[in-house]
Amino acid sequence: MTRTVTDAALMLEGMAAVGPLAERLQVNLKEFRVGVPVDWLDTPTEEDVKDGFQVALDALRRAGAHVREVRLPYAEPSETLGALITHVDCFGKYRFLLESEAKLSPFFHELLLATELYGAADYLTAQRLRRLLVSDVEAVHSEVDLIITPTVPFRAARLDDMQLTVDGLVVDARTGQGRFTRLSNLTGQPSVSVPVGIDSNGMPLSVQVIGRPYEERAVLSAARVIELANPRSIARPSVHL
Repeated sequence: MTRTVTDAALMLEGMAAVGPLAERLQVNLKEFRVGVPVDWLDTPTEEDVKDGFQVALDALRRAGAHVREVRLPYAEPSETLGALITHVDCFGKYRFLLESEAKLSPFFHELLLATELYGAADYLTAQRLRRLLVSDVEAVHSEVDLIITPTVPFRAARLDDMQLTVDGLVVDARTGQGRFTRLSNLTGQPSVSVPVGIDSNGMPLSVQVIGRPYEERAVLSAARVIELANPRSIARPSVHL
């Protein structure tokens, strides 16, 4: 949505009528506790992503933050749960497009058709599990102020080549994109993705910072520290034609 963390803070001030926020961002994180969910991060991840994640952790430590391992035992299915809930909600809103035989992209058309197969019991079960995720994250946030993950476990894929080989395993870039980002959508925690550099293909890498409800200042302050440590923060991605 914005090119800098400060701009994101200004946008939030305007959208949510909170503030002053941008001028209160801090780069001294001496009192901050940052959790790395090691069990959730145990997934095929490209080396460029791992390197970028380490850059972010090092930046937080230099700013005084206490970085420690934490566990999110119920986070593993968050991508699947998030997909089920959002797909059903999406179908309820856009079902008329199928009924009117509107021209849709193949991916979106297939998504809507597949969503018809979900039953009400599936949706209700997903919503119940969603409450477990909320409790899971709340428990971790009683120990740390922030949670940090890569934004996605692999580099940006080409639209015409969504099958990637990562750590010897074939993954689908379309579904794997939500492994880490679905969680805060489900739980309502504030989160931000901030670039940490450029990968070997000239595309941006980023990490995600998740905070407690209404503690956007802490989330954006950590993101600002990471942003300042990125020597390529003003670089633009390569254009592949």
